[in-house]
Amino acid sequence: KAPTRCSGEEVGVSVETVAGGVVAARTWFSASHVVFDGCGADGDGGAVEANASEVRLDECSFQGARATGAGGAVFLRGGRLDVAGTRFEGCVASGGAGGAVYSEDAAVTIAASTFA
Repeated sequence: KAPTRCSGEEVGVSVETVAGGVVAARTWFSASHVVFDGCGADGDGGAVEANASEVRLDECSFQGARATGAGGAVFLRGGRLDVAGTRFEGCVASGGAGGAVYSEDAAVTIAASTFA
């Protein structure tokens, strides 16, 4: 199965002002076989920003995700994050913690994943 590609331009958001791929609040979000390529945000969560949400990422790839705040690829405040078989490559949080993943007051499980 070919992966789905996701960039800020493809999902119709400004990659300089909000999370470059997905913003979730008090909900659940699941992605499987999705490539988040070059997503970026002015603030937290270059590709995924979630608050009080449940997020599941299976066999995804985050390439060059960047945030000026925390969580270069993924930012989660409250809730739950489950990651399996996912690759984080070249992700940067220039103004905060978590070059690839940042969580605050959240349960996080990361298995069989790569950070490069």
